[in-house]
Amino acid sequence: MSSTTAVPSAAPAVSTVWLEVEKGFWVGSTDAAFVGTIELRDGVFHARDLAAARVGDFATRAEAQAAIASAGAVERAAIL
Repeated sequence: MSSTTAVPSAAPAVSTVWLEVEKGFWVGSTDAAFVGTIELRDGVFHARDLAAARVGDFATRAEAQAAIASAGAVERAAIL
C-alpha cells in the first residue's frame, strides 16, 4: 500500500511595479494593491509603506524598494 504526503507549495512571488508618477516620486503596486511610495528629495530616497508609515531613507531607489518589500508591505498588500 502506498501513501501520498501533501507537500505545501510555496506562495507565488508577488511582483511589484514601480511607476514614477511625477519627477522624483514613485508609487509601487502589485496586481492587487498599493504597496508604498518613494520620494527623492535632496539626493535621498524616502520610503513609506502602504499605510504611509516611514520605512527609512536610502542612498538608492533600489534600496528603498527592497526596504519596503522587507518591511512586509508587499505581502500585506497581497492579502488585503
